[in-house]
Amino acid sequence: MATMVLPRSLFEPQAQRHPLKSLALALACAWFTLGETGCHYDVLQPEGEGGTGCDSTATVSYAQDIAPLLDLRCNGCHSGGAPSAGLDLATHETVALYATAGILDQRVSLPESDPMFMPKNGAPLDECDLGKLQRWTDNGAPNN
Repeated sequence: MATMVLPRSLFEPQAQRHPLKSLALALACAWFTLGETGCHYDVLQPEGEGGTGCDSTATVSYAQDIAPLLDLRCNGCHSGGAPSAGLDLATHETVALYATAGILDQRVSLPESDPMFMPKNGAPLDECDLGKLQRWTDNGAPNN
């Protein structure tokens, strides 16, 4: 009668055989989850406004209204050495060019389901910010 020798690995717990397998799986899940969330920014309303403090008749300033809005909602992806879609929104000159051509207003006014909607993976601009952008553009997109 022949005896059969079973490999020792059959009797070891699986975690001892592949200690990095669980870590690799956890990292892969985290990487996938982060990739799915994309580039987006949460919008915080200034205290006291609550969405009702928007003056639709006030003069809109690039320096005080438009540039901060772009910094908060757009420039995370659309600035720097390799801006997304080649659309650099870091300077007044380029912002004014895209605004007067109607590109900015068009992209932020699309339905969220549209693949060209901006900000991608972010909340849409509120009515106050949309109005400011439109009034600034209608006024010739001045560097004020």
